[in-house]
Amino acid sequence: VIWWNAGDEPLPTGKFDLAYRLTTNDYRGQRQVSLVWIDSHALKAMEVKQAVIKLIDHRQDSQPELVLKTILNDTPQALIWAENQPPRNRPYCDRTKLSGADVLIIWNIPPAPKVLSNIIETVKPKEIHFFARPSDAATLQDFLKILAGLVKFAVSQRAGKTNLSQLASATVQTSDIVRLGLRWLQEKGLYSFTTLSGEDTQAQNGSRSNPGLIKQINARLQELWSEHKAYQHYYQTCDSNNIIT
Repeated sequence: VIWWNAGDEPLPTGKFDLAYRLTTNDYRGQRQVSLVWIDSHALKAMEVKQAVIKLIDHRQDSQPELVLKTILNDTPQALIWAENQPPRNRPYCDRTKLSGADVLIIWNIPPAPKVLSNIIETVKPKEIHFFARPSDAATLQDFLKILAGLVKFAVSQRAGKTNLSQLASATVQTSDIVRLGLRWLQEKGLYSFTTLSGEDTQAQNGSRSNPGLIKQINARLQELWSEHKAYQHYYQTCDSNNIIT
C-alpha cells in the first residue's frame, strides 16, 4: 500500500478499516497495479457476552426416574435427549430430532464430547440437567452385534436403506465408529454397502470376506472404542463444572 505524504503520521495499530483506491502505472515498461492509501480508522473492539448455562448434576442419583419426574413437574417443556434405555412414558428426542429449548435433559452418557457439544449447540439451553444412563453396548462386541442387527433389519424391512446418523443414534455412538463398524461388517463378508447421497446408505447381503483387512480394522476399532470408554468414564466422574468444557 502506498501512503503518499504520510510524513511522520503514526501507523495504525490493531485492526482498522482502510479506504484506498487502485491505480495503474508503467514502471520501466512494466504495467503495475498499486493500492493508494486514502484514510483509515481504528475498529472498536466488540464486547461479546457469553451466555452462562446453569448446570445441574444428577449423574449419581440412585432414582433417576423419580428425579426426572420432579424436573418435568417444574419444567414440563424441558427437552430430553435420550437414545437408549429412555425414560419410561416420557417424550424424548435422539440427536437427529432435536430442537431449541430452554431446559435440556441429558439422559444417556454421551458417546463423545463432540456429540454432547453438538446437542447443546443445537438446543441452545439456558439450563442443563445431566444424568448418566448407560447404553446397551458395554463392549465393542456388543456394539458390533447391535449394529449388525440394525443393518439386518434395514435389509429385510427397508430394502436396505439406512442412514449413518440414524445408526449412530440407535447405537449411541459416533459416526466415525459406526462408519468403521460398517466397514468391518463388509470385510467380514456379512453385508456390502453403497453410498446413496450424503449419509444415506444402501445395504445388501455380502458375499466374500477380506481377512487381510479385518486385522487392521479391528485394531482401529479398538482404538476408537478405548477413546469412547475413556470419555464415558470422564463424563461419569468429572466435576460437574467441567462436563461441557
